[in-house]
Amino acid sequence: MRIQSTILMTGCIAVTTIAAQAATVEKGPGQTTALGQTIIGAQLFTPGEPTGGAYINPTGILIGSTFHLYVQGGQDQAHWSSTPWPDCVGDQLLLFRTSNTASNLVAEFPTGTVRRITPCLGDSPSQYPLHSSDPVFDVDHHWTLGNVFFAAGHYRIVSAASNYPEASEFSELVWGRSSDGLNWYWEPFIKSTAGYNMPEVLLEYSHTGFICVPGGSCTTFTHLSGYFRFTFAGVGRMKVAISSVYPRGFRVSILANNGQWLSVDDWTGEFSFTPMDIWPNDSARPKSIVSNGSTLELWAAVDPHYLPGCCPSCGCDYYDSGGGPGSFAFRTINSDGTLGSAQPLYSNLRCMPSPYREGRLYPFRYNDSFGRKLLYSVTNDDNICDDEFSVHGNPFVGTYIVVTEVE
Repeated sequence: MRIQSTILMTGCIAVTTIAAQAATVEKGPGQTTALGQTIIGAQLFTPGEPTGGAYINPTGILIGSTFHLYVQGGQDQAHWSSTPWPDCVGDQLLLFRTSNTASNLVAEFPTGTVRRITPCLGDSPSQYPLHSSDPVFDVDHHWTLGNVFFAAGHYRIVSAASNYPEASEFSELVWGRSSDGLNWYWEPFIKSTAGYNMPEVLLEYSHTGFICVPGGSCTTFTHLSGYFRFTFAGVGRMKVAISSVYPRGFRVSILANNGQWLSVDDWTGEFSFTPMDIWPNDSARPKSIVSNGSTLELWAAVDPHYLPGCCPSCGCDYYDSGGGPGSFAFRTINSDGTLGSAQPLYSNLRCMPSPYREGRLYPFRYNDSFGRKLLYSVTNDDNICDDEFSVHGNPFVGTYIVVTEVE
């Protein structure tokens, strides 16, 4: 059952009125009123099997003349007639590519470009992706996805190695590096021995500098800074210094709940202290760091209290008040890394907030080469009202990625 645009627009008159006065409004790509274009989803890659997998957590980067969009998901791959990960289980990290043209960035992504970039127990030593010999790679996992960025000569991604099949623990993180965005090498990053879950980590390149050691010798380093979600409800701050002076080639520091920056173990990546929650009370799920002129913004899915209620039934009787993100918001990043006040995203397209739990997820904001402020995000609007879908037990089943534009 598809929720028609007339239902969405009629149910959201109040939000549309408010949006006219808001600084940030969502619209259809290249137009003022239209449903967001679905670019990746089961209906495109598993025809006839719309519940055959979940496609969530997008992040992307332009490499040469090709836009690379990395996506978490792809379970139930047995429904595919041909897959790039036939021996894998659990959520994988998948790469979709399209030419960097104004039309391609907001159209269905070509199915022939998909490839897996995460390790799989079915890989032979000669196959990609490669990984270190750490035991974390010797068992099946669900792999999560933060953001993709470029620093110190490589493209990089941080991923949580969640347990399979439950996907209840996200305390051990790995990170990958790639020289071309296609072939990735993975190694351990950090691990919370206290069991703090860290599903997504977002980092951005800050600056280069020098590390000087006793005796007067100095070595250059690359400084990264960013944010991460922990315990499924908090947001923490992180710094990474990439340099050959450290045993593993990098040092990770986290802002602890005592207000001090503390480093994880340089050899093992382990830590036991509690991170400071810098975005409490909103169950925020940060997804992207993007520049807006001279300002950096941290975009996240948040609890729906930022916006007035809208479209309470969304065209059917399904309504989930169990809590969870249902809206998008961003916070400006100050020069010292602290965050400004939260700014909600209003929509001329769809219910914002969503009337069902986790109905608005993973807002990846991207400034394209054509002057547009694109927003790739996850929804399940097409399926949530269909009794044939098992979304009541798992809100991720059947999820897909749409692209819209903000102004």
